[in-house]
Amino acid sequence: MAELTATFTVDAPIDRTWAYLSNIDNLGRSVQGVTVRTVDADTSVWTMQAKAGFITKKFEITMRVTVRDEAQHRGEFSGSGSGLQAAGTIDLREIDPGQTAVAMVLIVEGSGVMGSLVDGVLASRREEFRRRVADHVKAELERG
Repeated sequence: MAELTATFTVDAPIDRTWAYLSNIDNLGRSVQGVTVRTVDADTSVWTMQAKAGFITKKFEITMRVTVRDEAQHRGEFSGSGSGLQAAGTIDLREIDPGQTAVAMVLIVEGSGVMGSLVDGVLASRREEFRRRVADHVKAELERG
């Protein structure tokens, strides 16, 4: 099981940040290497590849919003597919009217032989995950 976290501050109001990150498609697009296919407002299919040495495997996970708490700016999501289970949370906190603290957690667990591959690949990319999610979200929300 790999737990990936991203905590950062974005120069955007909390409501705009929430509108962006509570959308499961935008959430998927913030993860490097993930392509997204929309199913409906609460469901999308995330496709990604994992590579370790000479082994490359394509994964598809159907992700669903399970909690969307507008008042608390908190969301939960989960999904499964291709021998993977995933779950995560988004928590936002207003720092001031134009600045929002973002905390995102993504837990991915693979099964069988591929589980070890996924765990190894993700464990080695924790810092890259945090940086790329923060960079992507900031780029989307801080455009002038």
